[in-house]
Amino acid sequence: FFFQAEDGIRDKLVTGVQTCALPISFEKSQWGSRIPYDVERPFVYSVGGRVVRGVIDAIYQQPDGSWLLVDWKTNSAATADDLQLSIYRLAWARIQGCSAADVQCAFYYVALDQTLTPAKYYSEAELEDILTKDATIR
Repeated sequence: FFFQAEDGIRDKLVTGVQTCALPISFEKSQWGSRIPYDVERPFVYSVGGRVVRGVIDAIYQQPDGSWLLVDWKTNSAATADDLQLSIYRLAWARIQGCSAADVQCAFYYVALDQTLTPAKYYSEAELEDILTKDATIR
């Protein structure tokens, strides 16, 4: 499994030296030895009259048949928005034809070697409300 450090490069919070060290950090992490079901999976999800496009970094099928979606983060602070994982979760449930309850998500901050799960998953109705009220969300 190949790790790409594009998030940190794009947000310019990771230096060149850190970028070189990120694949090593990733390989030593809990995720380095796991084999994903899919990586860099594009999706299109429509809710509340809005179309959201994204790419899920890694998808793991758990032994019980449920799913775990992981978004790699290379920035040096745990600042990602849980809204992103709620969208991924509902999009993947729709793609798979399964219940959203069977899909869990996490951010993995490579530079911090820290996996964080969302404090809350938004429902489709909550997402629809958020997306229809805030046109700045893309």
